[in-house]
Amino acid sequence: YGGGGSKTTSPLKEERHLWFQVSAELPEAERRFSGFALWTRVVVDESTILDVRKQPDSHWAYVVSVMATEPVQLAFPGKVYLRSIADKTARPAYYTFEADVTSV
Repeated sequence: YGGGGSKTTSPLKEERHLWFQVSAELPEAERRFSGFALWTRVVVDESTILDVRKQPDSHWAYVVSVMATEPVQLAFPGKVYLRSIADKTARPAYYTFEADVTSV
């Protein structure tokens, strides 16, 4: 993970940008991208947070966002950029996910 940022236009709208560097040690067969996984994190209040990543036996689900029908071979060196938008003003809440990769 290389970094990113967050932009909040209101308490009910948030946009995040993340990028991941393709490691030099990663074998070519593993330099493919087809999507990403999201772990559920529920913030009940300031002192109560449920985080699935820290609970391997949790019944809370994780979400897999498939971004391509076939894996895309990543360039080396390369980066994977992820952008997410959460619009909690919509009912039900609306989420958008976008990915951009440097491909071969």
